[in-house]
Amino acid sequence: MGFCTDAQYQEFMQSCPEFERMLVRSGIVLIKYWFSVSDAEQERRFQDRMDKPTKRWKAQPMDLESRKHWAEYSRAKDDMFAITDTKQVPWLGRSTPKTRRPPGSTSSTTCSRMGSLSRSDARAAGAAKAGKVEVRPPAHPGARTSFPRFNK
Repeated sequence: MGFCTDAQYQEFMQSCPEFERMLVRSGIVLIKYWFSVSDAEQERRFQDRMDKPTKRWKAQPMDLESRKHWAEYSRAKDDMFAITDTKQVPWLGRSTPKTRRPPGSTSSTTCSRMGSLSRSDARAAGAAKAGKVEVRPPAHPGARTSFPRFNK
C-alpha cells in the first residue's frame, strides 16, 4: 500500500533481526507479541464500525482499502515472521477471535520473561508443553503455522 519502497522493505528485513540481537546482547529483554484476528472477525469489526454510530469514529479511510488487501497483508506477515522470528527474539502469538484487547496473560508472560536469563530456553520449554502451541492456517505454502503460546 505504498508505506515504503522495495529497497526500504529489503533493508528492514535484513536489519531487523540483527538490531534485535544487538538489543538482547546489550541486556534489553525484548518480547514480541502478535495477536492474530481472523479475516471473518476483522470483517465483522469493520461492519460494526460502519453500522453502529457509537463505533463509527473508529473507522478510518484506510480501513476500506485495507480490507481489500487482507491476503497480501497475511503473506507479508508470514514473510516477516520467517525472517524476524529468531532464536534470540521469538514471536509469541495468540489468536484473539472475539476479544477487543489482548489477553491479560501478556502481563504474566512479560514478568516471567523479564526474570528469565535464557529466553531461548524459556521458548523451547514453553512450546514443548502440551496445548501450548497456537496453530493457524498458513496464508501461503511454506509459511510458519505455529507459535509458542503464552500462558493463560
